[in-house]
Amino acid sequence: MTPEQPPVLENELARIAQAEAQGLLAYAQAQASFGPLIAIFSGAELPVNVATLAPGSTATAEDLRVTAEFFESQGVKASVQTFSDVTTETLAALAGAGFTLTQILHVYLHPLTALPDLPAIAVQEATSDVWTEVACRAFGPGSEAIMRVNAALPGITRVVAWLDGAPAGMGLMGTELGVAMLFSGATLPQQRGRGVQSALLAARLQLAAQQGADFASVNVTPGSGSERNVRRAGFVQCGARLRFEQLKPGIRPVSAATP
Repeated sequence: MTPEQPPVLENELARIAQAEAQGLLAYAQAQASFGPLIAIFSGAELPVNVATLAPGSTATAEDLRVTAEFFESQGVKASVQTFSDVTTETLAALAGAGFTLTQILHVYLHPLTALPDLPAIAVQEATSDVWTEVACRAFGPGSEAIMRVNAALPGITRVVAWLDGAPAGMGLMGTELGVAMLFSGATLPQQRGRGVQSALLAARLQLAAQQGADFASVNVTPGSGSERNVRRAGFVQCGARLRFEQLKPGIRPVSAATP
C-alpha cells in the first residue's frame, strides 16, 4: 500500500522531513503505515530500515508497538526517524517503548537565490557505474551495497569532482516536493584538503536551481569538517534529525522503568 502524498508544508524543517520521507519510499522492499508512522524495510544489508514520523504529528505507544512488530517480522532492529520539532508526547512514547536516541544530525538549508560561484574544480554528472566506483573508494569497505542502491535511485543526480584528470570525490542530489536533498558526498582520502567538498556543494546548488527546486538541504554530523564546509557554502542550520532505535522489543530502558 502506498500512502497518500500529503499537502506540501510551508515550514522548512517540516518540508525537509516530508521530502526525506517521500525519498525513502524508493528504497522500500516492504512498507506499512501505522498511524503517523511509515515503516520502510529496504533489506537486511542496507542502513535504510526506518519508520518516518509525519511532521506535526504524535506517535502513540500502540503506533510504536505495531511498528516494532513490522521490523521484527523483517528480522531487523526497529528504528524511528524524527526531527527536532518532535513533540514531548512522542518522545515519552519512544522512551516507554524501549527506543533510545542513537544519532543526531544537524539539518541545513540553502535558498537558491544567492548561489556560490561555479567551482574551479571540474564537477560533472556521472553514470551510475562511474559514480559507484568512486563512492565505494571514498566511503570504504562495507559501503558497496548502499552506494549501488543510491546511485540507481529514480531521478537521482550523480556528480563526480575531478582533479588532475582523476576522480577526487562525488555526491548525489535527489529532489522531492521542491527540496533538493544533497547526500552521499565524500572525498577520496588522498584528495582531502583541496576544496573538493566545497566544489561538490557549489555544483549541486547550481544544478538544484537549474532544476527548479525551491531550496537545498543537507544533513551533517555536528562539529565535523562537513559542517564547516556547508556553513562556508552559505547553508543555515534549521534543526536536527534524530534517529531512535529499540534496544530490545518490549523492554524499557532502566532510566525509564517504573520502580
